[in-house]
Amino acid sequence: MTDWIRNPLPSPRARLICLPHAGGGTIEYRRWKGLLPADVDLNPVVLPGRETRFSESLVRRMSELVPAMIQGITPLIRRTPYILYGHSMGSWIGYELIRELRRLHRPLPAHLIVGARRAPHLPASRPPLFALPDAELIDEIDQRYGGIPDALRQNRELLSIFLPVLRGDFELLDTYAHTPAEPLPVPITALVGSEDATVSMAEVRAWREHTSEAFRVRPISGGHFFHRDAKDETAAVVAGILRGVR
Repeated sequence: MTDWIRNPLPSPRARLICLPHAGGGTIEYRRWKGLLPADVDLNPVVLPGRETRFSESLVRRMSELVPAMIQGITPLIRRTPYILYGHSMGSWIGYELIRELRRLHRPLPAHLIVGARRAPHLPASRPPLFALPDAELIDEIDQRYGGIPDALRQNRELLSIFLPVLRGDFELLDTYAHTPAEPLPVPITALVGSEDATVSMAEVRAWREHTSEAFRVRPISGGHFFHRDAKDETAAVVAGILRGVR
């Protein structure tokens, strides 16, 4: 039905649409299979330039990504309740996606869950990454976020595939400029890793400004990639929200 979501079920009770972190794909979310309500369709989004869309050009601007994604997912959300989960980069994508859906008078999610990312209106506390030379880019990302294994560093072939995706995603993040808007009429739950040094609790709590509905913050065990490393705990929070979606 759509390149953005592989093999969606035709008529689930609800959908969980998941948006990746920089350099990420669908695998982290597919590991949640079996941890969510059985009548919910797990729908990780495939961004251009990776996985089944490897031959497509990367999208390096939020203003280009969001309209294209809306065109791709609208058939899936037209009649089915859904929530959005975005991790790190995916948090900002989800936020901008809802803003554009509201502008177009399309169905809005029942809930937005954001993970491991400061609120979008806050300025960056560190310099941009995307223009760094390859070696510096890898070192800086590993220092800030962790998660780049030595095996990948030492495999030039894999690096040649992975680095352009990572660089493109950080270009999307580093060039993103928030514009003020009315708060979203969607509840927001902000998740933060208890050991994540890349985002402060104050930066996470600042998401409160972006919803006119309920808001809460939930710490999760682990660092920046808690959705992967503490998947049972993260999925349990998401599942609890999904059970209330009708």
